[in-house]
Amino acid sequence: MAFFTNHSLTFNIFITVINLYLKYEFCINMNQPTINTSKPAKRRGLKILSWFFSVLCLLLLLTYIAFQISPWPSAMLIRYAFNKGGKATNLALDRFTPKNISQELNIPYADINNKETRLDLYFPPKDEHQGNPAPLIIWIHGGAWLAGSKNDVGNYCKILAGQKYIVAAVDYSLAPGSTYPTQLFQVNQALAFLKKNAGKFNIDTSKFILAGDSGGAQMAAQMAGTISDQDYAKAIKIKPSLNRNQLAAVLLYCGAYDISQVNLKGSSGWFLKSVLWSFTGDKHFMNNPAFNAISITGKVTPAFPPTFISVGNNDPLAAHSYALASRLNNLGVKVDSLFFANDHQPALPHEYQFNLEGKDGQLALKKSLQFLAKYVNTPN
Repeated sequence: MAFFTNHSLTFNIFITVINLYLKYEFCINMNQPTINTSKPAKRRGLKILSWFFSVLCLLLLLTYIAFQISPWPSAMLIRYAFNKGGKATNLALDRFTPKNISQELNIPYADINNKETRLDLYFPPKDEHQGNPAPLIIWIHGGAWLAGSKNDVGNYCKILAGQKYIVAAVDYSLAPGSTYPTQLFQVNQALAFLKKNAGKFNIDTSKFILAGDSGGAQMAAQMAGTISDQDYAKAIKIKPSLNRNQLAAVLLYCGAYDISQVNLKGSSGWFLKSVLWSFTGDKHFMNNPAFNAISITGKVTPAFPPTFISVGNNDPLAAHSYALASRLNNLGVKVDSLFFANDHQPALPHEYQFNLEGKDGQLALKKSLQFLAKYVNTPN
């Protein structure tokens, strides 16, 4: 996979192979003494080697061109790696899940024939729920908008459901097959469906909680922004499904909240360019004025709901969380944050909160639940 992670590396390999190929061709055509072509077997061997280099050059050239003209090749490599990691992370959480959680899976929230617009619901234990309507956490999974699924956060949602919350894990159409703002509109559809069916699922419609990790955190924050600011919603041309008084709180983990902070020339430059090209459908996304709306940090208002925000100290997106928390605090929004010193050990990577084997992941869960108890008025 590392072969594809740098376009210049691919190009340099291509040039090297071309040089080797030309040297062999020169030897064959000029009958250099270093290569004896008098014997038929050797001549056939050189022809096979020449054919091999020709095919290899062609494949390298096509690969390089493919990565230049479309985001799909890069996106598929990233998706493969992320999906593999997401499944492993969810599996590791299995031993922490309560065993008396009920669930309804693969519920269509929009087009019944669209497998991409479905959600899973997890319910608190009945003996604790006692039939009363419960607050609803809507979890939007991460994966750089082009990978992951609701299944990857299933066990974490069960853990939250064990704390007297109903939890919805929402799927959405992935990039580059579907581009921004499709995903945001789908999340809004999911909210409309859950609000409409609140009685059926025993949801307290005054206590919706938007939550997400990584790319999902960005969408949760942006959705909260549209619910709390009509002008922002109009700018995106979206009609929020919830009123501001129905959105009780927001949980944000390791998100990207300000695209202007993205370093496209750093060590993660290829990855970030591939992700944002895939998400927007525009190779020149930084010059796309419509895409500017994705950066929520500069667009939040004092009406933004109470927010819990956390990120690891070794997360390449850490600056995004710091800036958003600072902005919200300056606006007088109620904010609880969990950040770590730069020299904190162990260094905490992207999505650290899902590692409940470590004390820091456990702390993130504890702080999140304390925040919800404070602002959603749910005993913990």
